[in-house]
Amino acid sequence: MPMCSSTSEGCTGIVLRRLLPADAGLVSALEKRAFPTFWTEEQYARKLGLGLEGLGGTVGFGAFAGSEEECLLVGYVALGCAAGECEVENIAVDKAFRGRGIATALLRHALQEVRKMHTMVCYLEVAVGNAPARALYAGAGFRQTGLRRKYYRETGEDALVMMLEFQHWNS
Repeated sequence: MPMCSSTSEGCTGIVLRRLLPADAGLVSALEKRAFPTFWTEEQYARKLGLGLEGLGGTVGFGAFAGSEEECLLVGYVALGCAAGECEVENIAVDKAFRGRGIATALLRHALQEVRKMHTMVCYLEVAVGNAPARALYAGAGFRQTGLRRKYYRETGEDALVMMLEFQHWNS
């Protein structure tokens, strides 16, 4: 497994892999740069350590740029899964790496993996004003099923509820 640093010198390619509790600090640091509110390193370590065996838990996938010896976490997706359902909890890509298809690759990879676990449906909330994220999710096959008024406390912005039914999904 590659080691990961906080520098981007010498990055050569992107590798997707499952996140481990040891990656919690990297995930939390990226999330702090991406969102006004964020989960802590301790929260990520606990959530990623639960695994998906049994009743459910959180699974995460990271996009790493660099070589085998050293790499940089440039994006991640976290999904909560239980009882045949999952929810996209968070997805983020470092600003310096946006526009390269990393979010699309991460989301597609994560959905393929949770589908293998007999997941039937996946949900998410997305800010009404977040056009790039809405396009990402629509492109992956999610459709709008509802609206949560004033969902985001920081801004008071509404969120769309979106759903993907795996029986209709073409990966």
